[in-house]
Amino acid sequence: MPHTKHMREFDSSSMVSSPWLAGLALAWGSLVLFSVIVNLAPLQVMARVFFPTSMSLVLTFWLAPAIPGLVIDQAALHGILGRICEMAVPLLSIRPLPEDE
Repeated sequence: MPHTKHMREFDSSSMVSSPWLAGLALAWGSLVLFSVIVNLAPLQVMARVFFPTSMSLVLTFWLAPAIPGLVIDQAALHGILGRICEMAVPLLSIRPLPEDE
């Protein structure tokens, strides 16, 4: 099977891994930052660490890998649809009628 331009765009090593890892790092990093801020604010009143709960950790480690993948998938889909529309516009363009003189 020939290796065409469109097949190279969907190569998992170049398209998915880098943005996916960046999205995953952003999701987990924001959870850590949010946990520190949420626990430091009421520290004198609560006197204990109360966030993250076990349910929030389960959701974070379960959903965080899926969300960047979904975003990358949608971006690829819109990129393909955009190229199809760009190719179709010249074929479907309506040209104005010449004006009567």
